[in-house]
Amino acid sequence: PVANYDWLPMVKKLRGKPAAILKTDNYPLLVTFTDINDPASVKRVDPYDLEKHFGTGVKLKAVTLEITGEPVTKGEVEKVLGWFYEVNRMVPREKIKEYKIGEPIPGLNDFIDWKTQRIVRKKRNKK
Repeated sequence: PVANYDWLPMVKKLRGKPAAILKTDNYPLLVTFTDINDPASVKRVDPYDLEKHFGTGVKLKAVTLEITGEPVTKGEVEKVLGWFYEVNRMVPREKIKEYKIGEPIPGLNDFIDWKTQRIVRKKRNKK
């Protein structure tokens, strides 16, 4: 599949401006894990039905996007997902067929940028 970067001009316009509330059709992919220690247990979360995954009364009010001058945090995702750099994919090939055509398949790039992934993997491979 070809990546869709239609959102990029919008992000560039936000630099230096207050946070923007996203329209529902621009929400990011939301996921949860049935077992945080197993990347293959990733499950897509419907932003309109958070109660299904998180319990009664849980609702998403809004998603905001803000560009800041703050430094990028490093290591936070890896602390929670200890397996992060040990796998090449979260959804095993044999489970991809469970996703509908056009439905986003959760991947490592949904959690951390590809440049950081490449740097860390190179360091680990040298060990």
